[in-house]
Amino acid sequence: MRHGGVVCARPLARRQATRQAGFTLTELMTVVVILGIVSVLAVRMFSKNRRGESLAPFARTLYATVQQARQSAMALRRDARIRLVLPSGSQPATFYYDLKDVTGSWLTQTKLPVPEGLYVCDIGGSADLGAGGAVFCNPASTAGEIDFSPGTTCGSYFACSIPTSGTPTNGATLYLARTDIQYQTGHDDIAAHKVAKIPIYGLTGMPRLIDKW
Repeated sequence: MRHGGVVCARPLARRQATRQAGFTLTELMTVVVILGIVSVLAVRMFSKNRRGESLAPFARTLYATVQQARQSAMALRRDARIRLVLPSGSQPATFYYDLKDVTGSWLTQTKLPVPEGLYVCDIGGSADLGAGGAVFCNPASTAGEIDFSPGTTCGSYFACSIPTSGTPTNGATLYLARTDIQYQTGHDDIAAHKVAKIPIYGLTGMPRLIDKW
């Protein structure tokens, strides 16, 4: 367009700016699809990491709960126990810390469900301090409990495992593992952070936290 012999380029520039101002529907749909894919992958990776990294925090929490049960039994001169309840329906395996009151009734102090991606084995009947034993253990098939008793519950010991049938044992061990170690064929296949155990001495009730079997 000419105005007094001068060419005006404004209409052309305005048309070009108009074409560059937005996105087409195809471009928007492409971006939405890409964001959806990235979101799904991020959630899966986050969930996987959460399951894999939950063993150490849960093992420390369980260890602290065992310590609390022991100290309560010593300080209050009452029986305390760590009780394992097997999974049922949608409920996972769960640990309970119970303390006897002055009437002799058990009162639950703490409830610890086993997190997704982990499993617990049957309670060991002694303080297992060694390493290099079984490569893995099967999920617990028997409920059980560990008692801390200043009285006669554990006989001549302060801590014992009490099976559903039988006599109290000298000490006990709790075993935890990630579900992905099952059916491994050698210890070299298992990283240290995939297993944990808490042996408990019979004479003193003192627990330890060990990340090897």
